[in-house]
Amino acid sequence: YLPRPCAAKESTLSYLTRRTVLARLTVLGSMGLLPSRLLAQLISEPAPTSLFDKNSTAEAVTAGLDLSDKTYVLTGANSGLGLETMRVLAQRGARVIGTARSWSKAENACDQVDGRTIPEMLDLADWGSVATCAARIRAMNFPIDGLICNAGIVSIAERELVNGLEKHFVVNHLGHFILANQLMDEVLAADQ
Repeated sequence: YLPRPCAAKESTLSYLTRRTVLARLTVLGSMGLLPSRLLAQLISEPAPTSLFDKNSTAEAVTAGLDLSDKTYVLTGANSGLGLETMRVLAQRGARVIGTARSWSKAENACDQVDGRTIPEMLDLADWGSVATCAARIRAMNFPIDGLICNAGIVSIAERELVNGLEKHFVVNHLGHFILANQLMDEVLAADQ
């Protein structure tokens, strides 16, 4: 860590990690290689705008999309953003493989959605479950147009270990990492 500024020279910046400082210097150094005219244009150009804002609905954002030839795998499809994502993708014609921690949750979620949905059981805290789920999805023989890694743990009351690692990290990161690697061939097989 860099030392904190002394009280007499108080700065708006809190202390930074060495990695953050190096990353910022690298970006600044790379920008120095750009021609000054291009650099001025990049700095003064307004940020891109969108037709959508925080009040936009999933239906409005996807209006006009035909996803009938697409297949998506969605983790955490049984509630919240996952269920809404599955609903709208299926509404636009996509085949959605919706995963949840139990068969009953996955089936219940798929039953709530009109369209082509396939329930799959996936417990991201259990690497055997991840491998088994990936094998079942591979056996379906569909190219995967999108892998949406939505599932996760927001908070755990007490520290819990899985395979000697913190459960939050295992579920939110390692489980998805294993799933993505197990399905990489199917993702790469889809038209890009």
